[in-house]
Amino acid sequence: MKLFRNILFTGLALASVACRGPVQDNNNIDPRFRDDFPSRALIDSVSYLLGANLGATVRQNGFEHLDLDRLIDGLCDVIRSPKELSDPGFNASLAMNPESTMRVLEDYYEQLGAYTAAVNGANSEAFLAGNAAKPDIQTSPSGLQYIIYDAGNGRRVASDKDVIVVNYKGSTFEGKTFDEGERAEFIPEKLIAGMAEGLRLVGEGGRMRLFIPAALAYGEKGTRLIEPNMALIYDVELLEIHYADKEAANEVW
Repeated sequence: MKLFRNILFTGLALASVACRGPVQDNNNIDPRFRDDFPSRALIDSVSYLLGANLGATVRQNGFEHLDLDRLIDGLCDVIRSPKELSDPGFNASLAMNPESTMRVLEDYYEQLGAYTAAVNGANSEAFLAGNAAKPDIQTSPSGLQYIIYDAGNGRRVASDKDVIVVNYKGSTFEGKTFDEGERAEFIPEKLIAGMAEGLRLVGEGGRMRLFIPAALAYGEKGTRLIEPNMALIYDVELLEIHYADKEAANEVW
């Protein structure tokens, strides 16, 4: 509910315009101190900035598909209601009861998530199918696609518990970068399956590009930065390997 309190607060200014009038009637300003009241220009500036804040909140929380007319209707109903917010009958005065917010939100996110996953899945599969046909692309039995630019030396990852040092950049198949780092340390067992597999394809000093299907990445759940069913692309340079088991390391030399 905190999110909706924030949306309501930042939407007051938008409502004051959309509802054709100020939130509070300027006639209620004490005439003795009218000159001390915020100027029209300042009120306009605050109104615009709060409206921009509301727009950012809407976009950041996945509501860019909203019907703006209905959004304004809801804001106006709240602002113009003759009842106080604390009045027990306030919710009943609105076209929809705010107590149903969480249920409606859950339905919205569930349906939007299913749609997003379906679109990403289809587009990712089409991308990987086209990519696989390129002459320089190799594909492993798991479906991982890759290009090796430099095979590196004979020192290779021997265990999922080895500590590796890499330079890397991760992006979606659409080209949006979501993460990158230099001399970053990882343990393969903590990485997504496609990355862990790819790191065994080159030796220390090796460079490659990995095209990772969603099933070998973050799958249907996705993350805060990566949508569900999204194929990923990683550019990786394997700088160093620090072996967890010296005997196992000898087997891969």
